[in-house]
Amino acid sequence: MIISHSHKFIFIHIRKNAGISVTSTLKPYITRRDFVTYEGPRKWLRNRLPGSAQYRALSAHSSALEVRDEIPADVWDRYYKFAIVRD
Repeated sequence: MIISHSHKFIFIHIRKNAGISVTSTLKPYITRRDFVTYEGPRKWLRNRLPGSAQYRALSAHSSALEVRDEIPADVWDRYYKFAIVRD
């Protein structure tokens, strides 16, 4: 899951739907202000960048409702939100 304050988007990582690939692809564009959690190739990893302590309750696979309840309402309303779903 990514909350990018620098680019104003929220990526919701759905299990088994290319979330690690999307996170890896977007990672070079993440700044210190942003928040990233992801599941690495070996085992559970959390990469929480400095300044993101306010999102401790969120995990790599938090649902959109969990994210909405955890972050400020104005952030949820203003940021673009997306997820990847495979058929």
